[in-house]
Amino acid sequence: AVHRYVFLFGGTGAGHEDVSMPAVAKAFGTGMERHAGLLRAVVDTVGSEKITEWHLKMADFPFGSELIGQMPEIGKDKDWNTVLENWPTVKKNNCFIMSARHARPDLLARRLDAVRPHIKGAPVYITTVKLEVDNAELVGQIADIDN
Repeated sequence: AVHRYVFLFGGTGAGHEDVSMPAVAKAFGTGMERHAGLLRAVVDTVGSEKITEWHLKMADFPFGSELIGQMPEIGKDKDWNTVLENWPTVKKNNCFIMSARHARPDLLARRLDAVRPHIKGAPVYITTVKLEVDNAELVGQIADIDN
């Protein structure tokens, strides 16, 4: 089946489950790049003394992607969770990549309003795939596919 758009929630954050961005890049036959503005947002919020490689990966996305939404307000006085709630959506071709927290009902409407101008045609159908498995187990299985 051919799908006009794909919406991906989760796996985009600084954690062991962060496989979505590289998977999208691979699906579109491209590599990854680091966005200077997102990198600044991460470093300025977390602080250079506490930054980890996982934090830095928050600024990585597939080559040729565009950011939808405003850059999050940054600064050491900003709460990391608030910054993540305002993280922009990454759009690579027909794939919209969002943080898992954007799937929360209180954030989803705002997120979908931001991407709506990028969606052409109607109707729009939504399907959810929910896996009842531990993240650590799932990530290992996904990583095995790549090998």
